[in-house]
Amino acid sequence: MYLFLKTLLFNFESAAEAKGIQLHFHYGLSEHLQVKLDEDKVEKIIINYMTNALKFTPKQGKITFNVTQNVGEILMSVEDTGIGILPSDLTKIFDRFYQTQKGSQQEGVGIGLSLCREFAKVMDGRVWATSEIGKGSIFYLELPLVETFALKKEREEENKSISIAQLSNKAEDSISNTFRPSILVVEDNLDLRQFLVMILKNNYNVEAVENGQEAWKRLANNLKKPFGEMTAVPPSTTVQPNHRLPSIIISDIMMPVMGGIELVTKIKTNKKLQHIPIILLTARQSLAIKIEALRIGVDDYITKPFKETELIARVANLIKNSQARMALIGNEGSEKKPPKVVSDTDLVWLKKLEQIFIANIGNTDFKISDAASQMEISPRRLQQKIRQITGLTAKKYQRTILLNSARSLLKSENIDTVSEVMQKIGFYNRDYFTKIYLEEFGVKPIDELK
Repeated sequence: MYLFLKTLLFNFESAAEAKGIQLHFHYGLSEHLQVKLDEDKVEKIIINYMTNALKFTPKQGKITFNVTQNVGEILMSVEDTGIGILPSDLTKIFDRFYQTQKGSQQEGVGIGLSLCREFAKVMDGRVWATSEIGKGSIFYLELPLVETFALKKEREEENKSISIAQLSNKAEDSISNTFRPSILVVEDNLDLRQFLVMILKNNYNVEAVENGQEAWKRLANNLKKPFGEMTAVPPSTTVQPNHRLPSIIISDIMMPVMGGIELVTKIKTNKKLQHIPIILLTARQSLAIKIEALRIGVDDYITKPFKETELIARVANLIKNSQARMALIGNEGSEKKPPKVVSDTDLVWLKKLEQIFIANIGNTDFKISDAASQMEISPRRLQQKIRQITGLTAKKYQRTILLNSARSLLKSENIDTVSEVMQKIGFYNRDYFTKIYLEEFGVKPIDELK
């Protein structure tokens, strides 16, 4: 646990140094202690605490990360000398989307702290904070102490006295120059923007901006570079600028200056950009994420609040489908012009096919050849055209239609069980249905029930 937490802390050393903030680590447990905990969730909570502390602590201030032990509990805390939190806000800052009064340290952190509380509950722990205006705040994380004597991981066998600076240098030396897909995040809420970066940066190069106008400027600047120019950006714990067009864009809908809808309109009417998949985040609780609005392999919608696994699954699927579609088109490697994109005629054709599949949901006798007959095209040509437009095989495309229909049903208020949905869409194997649903959306069907 010692090396895990110390390694986590070194990520903030350079940011603290840049602000002239002293960063301290007080570890009051045995440095040989091994415990059972969810590393991913603990990491996210500590990162959230540390990010907020750095944000609200003035220059020449101090941040201390403490780790102590109570009876049967591990207590971690991040203490800062920031501006503090108003007493009226202190009991509410862990509520989802709660906005504190101006002048309070946690103004606008809302979603980040609420997720911290949810993560702690899952681990049978708790979070809370104390504060004094003008002097600073302390954010706590308490978790059950469950010691384990399993074999140590390789990274835990390293020298326990290794310094934060040495760890930082070691991480930089091990950075790979392998190219990874890039994501442009467009979100005006600072905490949600930071959270999106945090959960995506391990697998993608992420650039984040605060509104559609800033996103459009970045895209316009990248268009000035020769198409195909792709600067490989190494994996990192910090956001890296991408000197090329993004592989996918994740954007909020409601933003100042330029909202998500206006940004999407500008992108989709630009021939050099319209091939980029876009995920829109919306706070609207409507279940009507219509299948035709999904535009398979092109656009997606996710309703806030969302599950981390759901976003990761949708991003991976869209990038995979987009890459497959571009590979089939065959001229993505041209440095003179961008790859061809799906035409309006193709989308009209796809919508007609979509309606045929929807009309036959639950009909287990319906075959791809039947769809081809209704589209007045040969089965082979149907297969080819579906793949060219969506990057999917005909069978996978049909399955995606079924899964999205299942999702709409699960989110409705007229369904009580997963079995009802399976019967309506023609699935009979519960385990298989759960497996492919989880792969597609990142959540289990039973978790979607209203």
